Amino acid sequence: IEGAQIVPLSILGYWGLENIFNHLGKFFSYQIVHKVRRLFIILFLIYSLAIASLVTYNSTIHLWGYWRNIYFHPDEIEALSYLNTFAKEKSVVLAEYYPSNFIPAFANVRTIIGFSDFYTTQKYAYEKQQIVGILNGILPEEVVLEYLRTRNVSYIYKENFIYGEKLLYPKILETVFHNRSFDIYKVKKY
Repeated sequence: IEGAQIVPLSILGYWGLENIFNHLGKFFSYQIVHKVRRLFIILFLIYSLAIASLVTYNSTIHLWGYWRNIYFHPDEIEALSYLNTFAKEKSVVLAEYYPSNFIPAFANVRTIIGFSDFYTTQKYAYEKQQIVGILNGILPEEVVLEYLRTRNVSYIYKENFIYGEKLLYPKILETVFHNRSFDIYKVKKY
C-alpha cells in the first residue's frame, strides 16, 4: 500500500490550490487565473506520469529476479536444462536461497539451503552468509574450498544479474555453463 498516502495529500493539495486561486482572483482577471490553473494541472499531470513510470520501472528492475515463481526467463530455463542434462543424480548444487527451492525440481540434484519465510536458525543464517560470500567472490579461497569439500558440492549456480559477471575462484572452479544471466561452475578439486 505504497500509494495510500497520496489520496489525502492530493485532497489537501487541491484544497490549498483552490484557496490560492480564489485569492488570486481578487487581484487578477478570471482569464489569467484560469490559465495559471490550467498550467498547474498540466504540470501536475506530467509530474505524476513521470514519477509513476519511474517508480514502476525501479520496482520492476528491483524485483525482476524474484518474480521467477510466475515466469522463468529463457536464460534460466537454459541454465536449469544444463544441470538436468549434465549434473549427476543427487549432486549437490550451491545456489542462493531462492533458486535453491526450484533447482531440485528441474534437475535431479540437491541444494544446501532453500528460501526460509518461517524460521531462521543460526545454522541457516551461517549457511546463507557463506553462500552469499562465495557467490560474491569475497571469501578467501581456503575457506571456500573447505566449505565446498565438507558439503560435497559439485556445482555452483550463480545469478549474474545479482552477483555480476566476474569469474569465481578460477583455481578451484571451472565455468561449464555461461549465458548473459547465469553461470554454472563445476568444482575442479577439493
